[in-house]
Amino acid sequence: MRKEPETSKRGHVPVRMCMGCHQRKKKEMLIRLVKNADGAFSLDETRQRDGRGYYLCRDRACLKMAQKRIKGLGDPGMGG
Repeated sequence: MRKEPETSKRGHVPVRMCMGCHQRKKKEMLIRLVKNADGAFSLDETRQRDGRGYYLCRDRACLKMAQKRIKGLGDPGMGG
């Protein structure tokens, strides 16, 4: 997996919001789920796939909260 730079040339740190707890964190600290055209969700390890992206903390509680907020998000196989 390619390591993304922590900051850009101008010193910008990409920040995203967790769809579970709504906390803002560095993009690299979150995982990204992608909803494709068929409505299926998958883990986006490269953070570059096409489709609607959702960011989540690496916490089971955030996944549970996001499942209530995001239509069609079942258990995407995030480990039991």
